[in-house]
Amino acid sequence: MDRIDLLGIPVGVLDLDQAVAAVQGLLGVGGYVCTPNAEMLEAAQRHPGLRAALRGSAFNVADGFGVVLAARLLGQTLPGRVPGIDLFTAVLARLAQSGQPVYLLGARPGIASRAADRITDEHPGLNIAGHHHGYFPAWAEAEVVQAIGHSRPALVAVALGSPKQELFMAKWAVDLSPAVLIGLGGSLDILAGEASRAPPLLGRLGLEWAYRLASQPTRWRRTLALPAFLGRVIQVRWRSRHDPDQ
Repeated sequence: MDRIDLLGIPVGVLDLDQAVAAVQGLLGVGGYVCTPNAEMLEAAQRHPGLRAALRGSAFNVADGFGVVLAARLLGQTLPGRVPGIDLFTAVLARLAQSGQPVYLLGARPGIASRAADRITDEHPGLNIAGHHHGYFPAWAEAEVVQAIGHSRPALVAVALGSPKQELFMAKWAVDLSPAVLIGLGGSLDILAGEASRAPPLLGRLGLEWAYRLASQPTRWRRTLALPAFLGRVIQVRWRSRHDPDQ
């Protein structure tokens, strides 16, 4: 798999179909997949644990338009965005055919259960091995992992929000092998019908962040990560052009 380097984080040069095939290639082998956006890549510059988790994944996909734009600014090319929720639902369609089980972890109590019901309605034959909310204390983490392991899933949706989900996957991927873990942020809320995605046009224009901000004004501090990240990328580009030794 070809990868590009974005501020020390490898990102797979993959479109959606290629990413689905890459996840399928991990089934029965194990590992974890991260779906970073610009906010996550910016946070990784300040959070050593998150940075290590992203570098230790089987592969990372460009979840946000900011990641694709950053690649262009650095003279590299990505086929486009691969939203984590799109990757997950595409893999689910394949698993519904094979009968391989899926476990849902994350969101508020009750959300994963509703997501499971809606997912199985959408994909008849899909085997939901189990689910658990994401509001468990640190001392119960090993118990949650043990419950997941006992269900023997092929794929685990880890929707704990960043950086918690990346740190969780990096810590427990080996214990849960040969299951594949994939970080999904708030995707279970969407799959459960508790939240909505931006209209497709805004997604194509790279304005999903604006839709999320309008829907959740309390996110305004988080949106500052995008200009901060792009500013950092522009600095790297400027230095590379003016200082060949960098």
